[in-house]
Amino acid sequence: MYFYIGYMVFALLGGLGMQRRGDRVHPFLWFFFFATVFVFGFRYGVGTDYFNYVHMFDDISAGRGHHEGRVEVGFYWTNWLLGWLGFSAQSIIFVSFFFHLCVDCPCIGEIF
Repeated sequence: MYFYIGYMVFALLGGLGMQRRGDRVHPFLWFFFFATVFVFGFRYGVGTDYFNYVHMFDDISAGRGHHEGRVEVGFYWTNWLLGWLGFSAQSIIFVSFFFHLCVDCPCIGEIF
């Protein structure tokens, strides 16, 4: 827990020191973006529902159909596609985090 708090304090202090450089993105934003994807996207066994997502991914990628109609359509087909492509259950956590980071964080729109 202290690691995550320290990470967010570092990001806050780094962000306060940024100055806009015309249309270019400050290098700290690039560093923070990729560090966030690495730290939060590749975690294993963190959270109370981590293994539930792994179980859902295994069921969907195996074509068992237990979760069809019980989860969001986009999430279901993303699980199916990643399983079909041969990725592991960790990939859905990474892809979901990356998607939400890009959608929810307004500063990411400036990077892309």
